[in-house]
Amino acid sequence: MTTSLLLTNARVHRSAHDTEPAEAVLIEDGRIVWTGPRTAAPDAAAVRDLGGRVMLPGLTDAHLHVFMLALSRLQVSFARTPVHDFAALVRALREAPREGWVLGCDLMEDRLAERRLPDRTVLDAAFPDRPVLLRRYCGHVAILNGAALRALGLGEGTADPEGGRFHRAADGTLTGIAEETAAERVFRAAPGPSADRMSAEISAVIADCAALGLTSLVEAA
Repeated sequence: MTTSLLLTNARVHRSAHDTEPAEAVLIEDGRIVWTGPRTAAPDAAAVRDLGGRVMLPGLTDAHLHVFMLALSRLQVSFARTPVHDFAALVRALREAPREGWVLGCDLMEDRLAERRLPDRTVLDAAFPDRPVLLRRYCGHVAILNGAALRALGLGEGTADPEGGRFHRAADGTLTGIAEETAAERVFRAAPGPSADRMSAEISAVIADCAALGLTSLVEAA
């Protein structure tokens, strides 16, 4: 059985170039099948008066990191929990789940009083034995403590990959900061959530996008 809904008394912009917006929209079985003036509107099983509100087409985001957003839901996000110095950062990380790696994301050094990213010395002081991995907000930089470096087999003898580098102190020891392809190597090697958990988080991100008016998107990977 076909279900139909007529939305009327609206300004319906069908595109950015719509110079004569429609006034009504007919929806059948979840699909828009007609737009036009109120006076020409077809019959429908239900009618809703929008009171002059504006209707726009669903938005498309052509560059969205859905996978990264899904991961951030499982980590300490410094976008959701802003911190202003290293001490606050450590306190936020201590709120992470007690099992497994301590994972954080969306870190921006410009918002920290120290005006730099924390390195392994900062993280080691708070987490000497438990691996810590943070992701800068750009997604191109990883910050690890000593336990994480050891868990991934990274040390002074680790060569920089083409297109990236592991930052080193003056004596050659790794500082725990990796960028570009070196960071990518870290993120790929670090343990992650199960496929089922990741699928659930991706679904949640997509639901959030729909609630914001996004009806299509492109994963920028």
